[in-house]
Amino acid sequence: MRSFCRGPFEITPEGIKREEDVDRTRSSTRRTGSKLTALIVVVAAMAAGVMVFRFVRSHSGSDGEKQTALTAEIESKSIAVLPFENLSAEKANAYFADGIQDEILTRLSKIAELKVISRTSTQHYKSAPENLPEIARQLGVAHILEGSVQKQGDAVHVNVQLSKAADDSHVWGDTFDRKLTDIFSVETEIAKTIADQLQAKLIGREEKVSAARPTDNPEAYDAYLRGLAYNLKRLTPPPTRARRRSI
Repeated sequence: MRSFCRGPFEITPEGIKREEDVDRTRSSTRRTGSKLTALIVVVAAMAAGVMVFRFVRSHSGSDGEKQTALTAEIESKSIAVLPFENLSAEKANAYFADGIQDEILTRLSKIAELKVISRTSTQHYKSAPENLPEIARQLGVAHILEGSVQKQGDAVHVNVQLSKAADDSHVWGDTFDRKLTDIFSVETEIAKTIADQLQAKLIGREEKVSAARPTDNPEAYDAYLRGLAYNLKRLTPPPTRARRRSI
């Protein structure tokens, strides 16, 4: 009977061979070459990934920094003019305080470098609010202007206060005692001073518009403010009544 030789075998590209018949030099070389090729591919892929990551991060970081700087610049020149408080003995004179606030807001809105919140948004709050930083956050501004108006006959008393909303710090404030015929100069002076405080430059045309006098007739201007207050009250929802301090 024919006997079978026993011994270890190995699978090779040429088929199954006995272990002692396998060319170890060729086998090791092929295995080493395959491993080296795989290692090179992995390293190259990792290097390419790192380069792409750095490229994307550098560009996105640069754009993000520019956007942050731009936002900060805009927000530093932003302002909301809250409704002015009527301190007149006659409550019917509330229209005059509303009119002064609207005229100042209108003059500020003509300055291109300023971000000015519309009266429709600010009317949700009364002058001297409870939480100034929170209101500024809701409106998206860095500064708040509050004020009060007292009218008696043809004499007008206007008090304004500009605050930096982040820390509720006082930036500027002043009091004006004028005749009704000189009320336009008060509105112009307030607008220009606020622009200076917020470092907003006025070009020639903006300066002319800010100083414009709609009329030299005090009776006509008074009638205009009455009509303006009536129209604004009709279009504006009731304001928040939270209070903080008297101006």
